Amino acid sequence: MRVTSCAVLVCLYLLSTAAGEAQSQGPGEQRTATVTTIQAPKEPPRTDVLATFPEAAQELVSESSVPVLLLPNPSEFETRRLMVKNRYYAAFFSDGKQSISVHGSRLAYKYPRQHSLPRKAERGRIRSGVGVVTESEGIWTASWKEFGASYFLSV
Repeated sequence: MRVTSCAVLVCLYLLSTAAGEAQSQGPGEQRTATVTTIQAPKEPPRTDVLATFPEAAQELVSESSVPVLLLPNPSEFETRRLMVKNRYYAAFFSDGKQSISVHGSRLAYKYPRQHSLPRKAERGRIRSGVGVVTESEGIWTASWKEFGASYFLSV
């Protein structure tokens, strides 16, 4: 009985501290957004890759404020979608067996009490920068910064 009481007290304490942390992020502690400065890529987009998308999408890529990174083999996927907006883009590829998405954004967010990743976090070289690779529930993700933009790839 005594062990059960202690376990219940520990659970209640953990729940109360978690609830306190969730409530402590009030309106005065909102995230702040910054639009990053972009460095132009050294190489232009590959025309053979762009040619697999409709002309309207190709024009959006050339007007994008974020350098658009795409898969080198989009023609191998049955479904290809590309959305380019003011400060971000998203590309989606699927062949019925796998889905891959790539997102790029000029927005950087700073949160109150934001902490850096622990030194033991899985960091590695991704393209021309350093990024983080994770796996959860069979979904692999990679995130990194390049050209001043933030990128996120999900497989």
